[in-house]
Amino acid sequence: MIKITYDHTGNIVTIHVQTDDSFSQVPWDINSKTINWNLIDYEPTRNSIKTAWDNWAEGKDLNYELRDRPDLAPPPDPVQPNWVDFNKTIILNAGFRRICNQSSAKIEAQVLVSNCADIAMGASPDYQFLKAVWDVIVDNLNVIVDSLNVPAKPTSVEIKDLNEICDRTFMQFNIDSEGHMQLR
Repeated sequence: MIKITYDHTGNIVTIHVQTDDSFSQVPWDINSKTINWNLIDYEPTRNSIKTAWDNWAEGKDLNYELRDRPDLAPPPDPVQPNWVDFNKTIILNAGFRRICNQSSAKIEAQVLVSNCADIAMGASPDYQFLKAVWDVIVDNLNVIVDSLNVPAKPTSVEIKDLNEICDRTFMQFNIDSEGHMQLR
């Protein structure tokens, strides 16, 4: 019997050949993808292991076991965004509320909040749409200085806080230094 262990890309990692009641590891060279029979100098002898291998390779012994190495598997799928926690946290964030309140894009702010709530309820997120709406809100952010509407942008503290929320809730976007949304 032959036991072959593969990594997550389908490459052979180890080969074990059964002789009598025990398995012996064959010196498999991962780089050249060959067996170096000359490295076998232990019991069971090189000949008995090679004979068992040859019998399997020629189809005389069709018993073999293929195993995957979970420790060599690809990394797990990324954690899915937690839209419920994102919504609860973002709506209470002072920086987010200031940005939405001081932006002249009031309808877009309502659309953004509504869309995020829909996603939390199970709707599929459209990240391009979210980015477009958020960027309109930021681009229309104004502050009053000496009775004049002056263009503004989110502060570095607000951006840091928003990015912490995005990271903690596994969002697929963050906020750049100008306050615009960047998709990851």
